[in-house]
Amino acid sequence: MKRQLVVYLVPLAAFLGPFTQTIYTPILPEMREAFAASSFLIFQCYMGIAFDPMAGSMLFAAVGYRLVYAVDDLLFLACSLLLAVRIFQAYKQSPSA
Repeated sequence: MKRQLVVYLVPLAAFLGPFTQTIYTPILPEMREAFAASSFLIFQCYMGIAFDPMAGSMLFAAVGYRLVYAVDDLLFLACSLLLAVRIFQAYKQSPSA
């Protein structure tokens, strides 16, 4: 059972990575306008999408999967919370609120 689950999850993960990039990459300029972000920040997003898999594989080899995933999850949580605060502030300042 466990082997079959892995056989199904690996192709699903291989599909979802490029699929999410296809969704998010075209809307980065619109997000720049919506959040009043700089063009450099958008450039950093594109570079992150391009080079993160390469950097991640080197980190996995150097320090192991558990530590890299733990740090990655903490960074994701922090960024998600900061984005939620930013959206809340923008909503609070909008004239229709």
